[in-house]
Amino acid sequence: MPWRGRTRGDWHWRFDDGILWVLEWSRVLDFGAGRGEMMVALSELGAEVLGVDPFAYRYLCDAGLSAFKSLDSLSPNIRVDGIVAIDVLEHLSHPWVQVRDLASVLKDSGWLFVATPNAGGLSARLSQYRWKEAMKASHLTFFTAQFLEATLYRSGFKPWRRLRWLINYRKGLPRSVIHLAPQIVGWDGEVRYLAWKC
Repeated sequence: MPWRGRTRGDWHWRFDDGILWVLEWSRVLDFGAGRGEMMVALSELGAEVLGVDPFAYRYLCDAGLSAFKSLDSLSPNIRVDGIVAIDVLEHLSHPWVQVRDLASVLKDSGWLFVATPNAGGLSARLSQYRWKEAMKASHLTFFTAQFLEATLYRSGFKPWRRLRWLINYRKGLPRSVIHLAPQIVGWDGEVRYLAWKC
């Protein structure tokens, strides 16, 4: 199993401190669960976790995780406290439809954590049509911060907060500035949002 040997501390960086305390006794959906690493990490933090992944759901079930092929496979009565969708929206041809569908399985005031490559980031701006994320055949839709905010708003999420990790790479002042500046102005490589269903 790919998650063996990992500890809770390995995964804390994925979430804002304001969310960590909510996970215990919560039901969380991992949308685009992949091989289940996030599902296991969330379980270790005390959450009851469901996973949705059209390609890996059999693998996840065989690993003893609660997984489904699609949102439609979930019982209509199931409601969750929170949803994580990490590096999945860019793989969808109509992600705004899925974001709206995700809102429908959230409890009132439930939260969504979403992360996707930043089409408004420095790398995308400099590389343009040669941007490495655009070169991946499985990437169908690209988000800027503004496009993702509009998608969240139209799907019934408000308020939201853009999350930024200001990482100090400790390579000296000039290099630190080069790494921190794009993050500060929102030109980092990924847009990450925490949003609440209104």
